[in-house]
Amino acid sequence: SNSLRNDELVLSATMQSQLDGDAWLMFLGADYRVTDNWEISGQLVLTYADASTPLFFLHQDVRAGITMTWSF
Repeated sequence: SNSLRNDELVLSATMQSQLDGDAWLMFLGADYRVTDNWEISGQLVLTYADASTPLFFLHQDVRAGITMTWSF
């Protein structure tokens, strides 16, 4: 992860894989603090799985999410 713009923007990435490389999962995230009370987060999850693995149903699956947080 990396904090930018005086900790208002945080970028993060995580990748997990099987040792043989037949399946992997990648998570990309971005958090942006708009004000002291509002924050927006975005997530992207990418997966790959070979047909011979138990995770074959996740082959080339892409999931995205957006979260808006209000703190008081």
